[in-house]
Amino acid sequence: IQLHRNAGKGLYSFKHTGYRSERWRGMLQMLDATCLTSDITYVITASFRYYETSMRQNGEEQEVPTSCDKFNPLLEGSCPVFELQFFSPNDPEKRGLVFNTGPLMNEDAEEMKVGEWNNIRHTVVITPDMADMTDAWIYVTSVDAGRIYELDDVQMIPAAYYDE
Repeated sequence: IQLHRNAGKGLYSFKHTGYRSERWRGMLQMLDATCLTSDITYVITASFRYYETSMRQNGEEQEVPTSCDKFNPLLEGSCPVFELQFFSPNDPEKRGLVFNTGPLMNEDAEEMKVGEWNNIRHTVVITPDMADMTDAWIYVTSVDAGRIYELDDVQMIPAAYYDE
């Protein structure tokens, strides 16, 4: 994990390098679940860049910008998207219950531009079951093992306040 100063639109961007054994093992952020209200629609946005690792002639690894599929997060070679998970680990009545959105579809219609910042946009409605949980995570998913992604300007805001 690296932080890059002035790499994107914001002051810092997040870069996830190294080995991941599964596509769903990406950046994870715990959310304050008490702030997520039932039946409210949220918009999640971010910018990303995507890389693969290749070997130089001298044997050193280098990061090379590469393409990915923005429109189907279930396919191999898909671009990063977000997923939400809700649970209550300390409540005996709810232990074992997990509500998961699965990989969210990227609603941004622009084609992926190799080497440039690309957009992620999701819309998600918090269900009563989700809102009833004490803990919530948002995490990056659908990135193939061996790929590198960089994120900037991650936001999750109520749709009523979202301004494209």
